[in-house]
This record gives sequence, C-alpha cells and structure tokens, in this order.
Amino acid sequence: MSESNIITPNQIQNALDADPGEILRAIHKRIVDTEKLMGEYRNFAMNQQTDIEMLRERCAELKDRLDNQLAIQPLPLEIQHDLQTNMFEKI
Repeated sequence: MSESNIITPNQIQNALDADPGEILRAIHKRIVDTEKLMGEYRNFAMNQQTDIEMLRERCAELKDRLDNQLAIQPLPLEIQHDLQTNMFEKI
C-alpha cells in the first residue's frame, strides 16, 4: 500500500511545534472560508435556477407564438420537421 502525500513530514513537524492557539485559528479560518464558499455556491445555484425558469417562460412564450402563427398559416411538413416543434412539448 502506498504512502499518502496529503500531509508532508514537514507539515507534521510544523503542527507538532505549533502553539495550540495557532492551530485553533487555522482551523477556524478553514471553517470560515468553507462557509463563505458554500454561501457563494448557494447564491450561484439560486441564480442558475432563476435563469432556467426565465428560459422556460421564454420558451413557453415562443411556443405560444409559434402555435398561433401555425394556426393562421401552417408550414409545410418539411419545415415543421426542421424546426423540431416537438422539442417544446417537454416544457
């Protein structure tokens, strides 16, 4: 089994030599940084969800406009196939 390189011997020695207060400050900084990163990730995910909902609404609006146009003047089947109008059915 191979040896892990997650912590180097130098880092182990530094930890052994460190003041307990320094260790606590380093752990606290890691926790704060992780919480900040998670907050940023949550904001990013919420923004992505908002963008997806806006795109769904826009697709639904375009489908309605297309349906209205097709009711007035149907397109030839070749063109309808090329437009792939059935892709809007999943929205």
